[in-house]
Amino acid sequence: MEPTAESIVATLGIAPFLARTARLHRYVLDQAGAMPARVVRKVRAFLGGREFSEPHPDLPEYDHGKVGQELLETGNAAQASAILDGFPDQALANDVINQASRVIHFLQPLYPRRVRETLTGPVEQVPSRQTLAAFRRAYHVACEPMLVLRDMAEGSLSRDQVRALEQMYPELYRIVGAAITAGLVAVKARKGAGWTLPRRKELAVKTMLGADGSSPMQLAAYQRSFAKSDKPERPRAGGAGRVNTEALLTPGQRHA
Repeated sequence: MEPTAESIVATLGIAPFLARTARLHRYVLDQAGAMPARVVRKVRAFLGGREFSEPHPDLPEYDHGKVGQELLETGNAAQASAILDGFPDQALANDVINQASRVIHFLQPLYPRRVRETLTGPVEQVPSRQTLAAFRRAYHVACEPMLVLRDMAEGSLSRDQVRALEQMYPELYRIVGAAITAGLVAVKARKGAGWTLPRRKELAVKTMLGADGSSPMQLAAYQRSFAKSDKPERPRAGGAGRVNTEALLTPGQRHA
């Protein structure tokens, strides 16, 4: 499949965009183009087995202060210029900037900052463990969106992870949903009309799909829902034009 701007950002993750080190290598295009097939394989493996996977300990690196500083300093000409350097095709650079901006703008208001007003001025405090954990889950999805499939396979997927994927990588979320609905039909056809998902796996699938946990799997409803997905935007090749540096700007910076 031809890679899209979103699949390129999903392959690289948001960290190199915040750090201004994102580069478009051949392997990135290959992995981005293969992402839908990877989704299908992972979904079929999950649906076809009875047990959950063993928990995987690895997560993207996370430095709370560094991430906060990068989110605060994003949205300037230097950052857009760095992306342009890594993506020589200006049209593709614009599309990638727009996609990276979607992810950054979702993360910025979620970043937990606790400030206590004192007589000598505001003092920043350490956020609560619960608030910090919620942000880290969103940040990990921003860095490695395929983690949601791993967590679903391990039985640890949370609703806020699904919301983060849907908001930051909507094209990938539609691909996951379509793979699940098609996979359920395929596995049922292979295993017979009496086959059903184990209860815990069904709940994990419903979490991914945002379905009502009190209702049946509703295959037909899922299929109707995901059949309406928009055609993915494809990056333009060889286009000239001005790089959209404003896409990365925060609302306050736009009006400055």
